[in-house]
Amino acid sequence: MTETFLSRSAVRGPRAAAAIAVLGMVSLALAGCALGLSEDPEVRVALAPEAFSDEARGHLVTTFEAENPGASLVIEDAPGDVDPSAPMEADVLEMDAAKVPALVADGALLDIAGELEDLGGADLIPGLVMAASNGDGRFGVPLHADAGVVLADPALGGEPAPTLDEFVRASIAGAQAAPGRPGILLSGGDDLLTFVWAGGGEVAVSDGGRWDARLGSDASVAALVLLQDLLMNASVPPGVVAAESVGAAYCGAEAARLVGPGTGLAAGACAGEGAPAAPAVFALPGRDGGAAPVAARGSVVGIAAGTAEPELALSVVRIMLGEGFQSLLAAEGLVPARISLAPLAAEQPGGAARALAAASARAVPATPRWAQVEEAGVLDELLAAISRGEDVAAVAAAADARIEEILAG
Repeated sequence: MTETFLSRSAVRGPRAAAAIAVLGMVSLALAGCALGLSEDPEVRVALAPEAFSDEARGHLVTTFEAENPGASLVIEDAPGDVDPSAPMEADVLEMDAAKVPALVADGALLDIAGELEDLGGADLIPGLVMAASNGDGRFGVPLHADAGVVLADPALGGEPAPTLDEFVRASIAGAQAAPGRPGILLSGGDDLLTFVWAGGGEVAVSDGGRWDARLGSDASVAALVLLQDLLMNASVPPGVVAAESVGAAYCGAEAARLVGPGTGLAAGACAGEGAPAAPAVFALPGRDGGAAPVAARGSVVGIAAGTAEPELALSVVRIMLGEGFQSLLAAEGLVPARISLAPLAAEQPGGAARALAAASARAVPATPRWAQVEEAGVLDELLAAISRGEDVAAVAAAADARIEEILAG
């Protein structure tokens, strides 16, 4: 008998073979009857409203129905705020990576660890795979990615630096070359995480069932001291601009360089007389070269734990990760979920840098309460304190205490 997703994921234990045999006899004798074994099953996919072109959505429907004769696919809008405790109506759900831990904690998503290799394995953007993980469980796969990149004014030194330390020095030099204009602006706590991770530090780690915040560790403090050098000598307090305003800030010549989420930031030249030229876009470098580990952001797709059609739901996910669907997302300016498809992103302005940064991204701590840390502005407040020249070790220790309090519930 051919092993199926159902036999691996839904039927387990010593009675598995007997259960599968019974299911086979039932489906032969009672197909289409009131037991819910429909001859014409329907699979529902919830996507973010207005996300993806009509062409991409049409490709998903037509490919699925061609590969699964008799089955139909219905696309509906995903709710803006998914209630993890509410029954999930869709079979397949697209969600922001940050929302996955809450859904996993409530058992709303199916563990597809056994299917991960078939869906792409090591070719999938690892930071987003880990964002949808809990222990050995894998509860979603990347659909598309985003990551912080650098936008640099070519007239003020738009060349990428080989290391993070050299990037800091170049940004300070840029500020000195253009008095009155910051050499750099960041876009919030994600950039602080990048410096910590690049310096070998951690933000918080799970230790025996509790979370141990590590921003006050020696490695993290050293990394934050480098960040303070950047903010105090190449910027102005608080040294940040709202993430959604990074593109406008660049076009408004508010800084020689900006760091922020890549979506929509590199679409072309700014409009208006005296506006800077189209930015040079590159990944923030690591301490030893390569791309720095930025925070993994983007979209994840998972299968509802209560789906009646796990095999067909898996078929949908497989199509969404295929080159056909991913190429259509790349044409919309999104970074593909598979590292091998990065050349598709490179066809868009700044896409190569965004794909490189996304491939090096790391997941934030995998706990539903991390969203509360972000909502409380702990990292943003730490970033502001560092930019004002406050003692790094002291403010990092205070941030650790707040993080542990929140994560402890």
